Amino acid sequence: MQTEQEGKQGQLVSLRPVCPTRWSLRTSSMVAVVENYDAVLSCLEEISGCDSTESGSKEGGLLSTFQTFEFFFGLLLGIAVFGPAEELTILLQRQSIIGLAAQKAAKILNGNLRQMRSNDSFDVATKKAVTLQVAEPSLPRKCRPPKRLDDGSAGFVFHTPKDLFRSIYFQFLDVIMANISSRFEQSSF
Repeated sequence: MQTEQEGKQGQLVSLRPVCPTRWSLRTSSMVAVVENYDAVLSCLEEISGCDSTESGSKEGGLLSTFQTFEFFFGLLLGIAVFGPAEELTILLQRQSIIGLAAQKAAKILNGNLRQMRSNDSFDVATKKAVTLQVAEPSLPRKCRPPKRLDDGSAGFVFHTPKDLFRSIYFQFLDVIMANISSRFEQSSF
């Protein structure tokens, strides 16, 4: 994997361990996975193809997960949101920070996230998956609710996978922005 990655870019970008306690510090790990995506896929293919033990089958399952659009989309979405949020958390951990500066930084972060909430930003995020060995997005199978919960009305159905993932993208951004606003726009702050 190392020589394959060095040959592509001339420089080595190593994978990083995930921080077990801080979600915001996982951004650099996610970025390293995206930068080494082809090398990781080829390494997983090699291990799952040669190893017939339990670890080989686990690597095969991991490979099939890595090749799904859902995984790659989640990875890009995590990078896009947790990267700017990481800067805010670093600022908030300073001993010299005052409340007004924290509020201002949170408003700037919300403004940046609001700018990301556009069809153009969504298209940029999804086009990167096309260049790598990632499967095309697909709609999940339609599930009927249990009869005891079904009121007879037709449920909402997405017509294309792009509509489904655009909805997930916008919902994720909306939840993050609402949580930041509720924490930093309090009257007692």
